[in-house]
Amino acid sequence: MIALDMDGVVVDGMKYHVRAWQLVIKQHLDREVSDQRIYITEGYKGEQVISELSDEWGLGLTPLQQQRIFERKKDVFERIFKIEAVPGAQEVVKALSNLGYPLALVTGTERAVAETVLSVLGLREFFSVLISGEDTELGKPFPHPYLKAASSLEVTPDHCLVIENAPAGITAARTAGMPCIALETSLDASYLVAASLIVNNIREAYAQIYAEHLQSGGQGPWQFLVPAAVGK
Repeated sequence: MIALDMDGVVVDGMKYHVRAWQLVIKQHLDREVSDQRIYITEGYKGEQVISELSDEWGLGLTPLQQQRIFERKKDVFERIFKIEAVPGAQEVVKALSNLGYPLALVTGTERAVAETVLSVLGLREFFSVLISGEDTELGKPFPHPYLKAASSLEVTPDHCLVIENAPAGITAARTAGMPCIALETSLDASYLVAASLIVNNIREAYAQIYAEHLQSGGQGPWQFLVPAAVGK
C-alpha cells in the first residue's frame, strides 16, 4: 500500500487553509499568526489547530468557543478554496496505481472536501481507501489515521509507504511503523528530518518508489526506504 497525504502532496490547498485561519483568528481573537506557524500544523484536524493555539497563547478557550472558531474557519476556507493539483501529482497517482499498489488518501480534512478534491482532479477511482478527519478520534500526529488505512486494506505497516510533507504526518507514519518519503512542498528539510527520505517533489518520490519496484516487483515490505532514526 502507498498512502498519500492530501494538502501539499496531491492538492495545493494549504495556502488557503493558512489564509482562512489568519482571517478568522484576526477577526475573533485579534491575534496575528504567521504562515509558518500554520504550516507546521498541516495535517492536524481543525479542532487540534485552534486548541493548540489557545494553549500556546494562554487564552483558555472553551471547547465550544474553539468549535465556533473552527466552524467559521471552515466557512471562510470553503469560500476561497480553489482546487489546484500539486505539479506532477495527477500523473504520479496514476502511475503508482498502474504499478499495482493499492492507494490510500489520508488527510485531516473533512471527507466532503477530500471527495470533492479527488473528483475534480479526476483521481477518485485510483484510491481504494480515503481516511478523513472524521474517521479517527485522534488525527495526525497520532498514528491512528495511517493504521486505519492499513487495516482497511488488510496490509501490515511494514508493507505501507507514506508520502507526506509535514511534521505531523511524518510523525504519524513513523509511529505507525511505516517508512515515509517527505516532500519539500510546504516546509524545508529542517522540519522533515524524521522522514525516511526527503525529496524536492512528488516526481522525485515516484522515481525512488519505481527504483525499488524494479527490484522487488512490489512484493514484501519496503526494503531500502527504511525509517531513519528520529532526529537523524
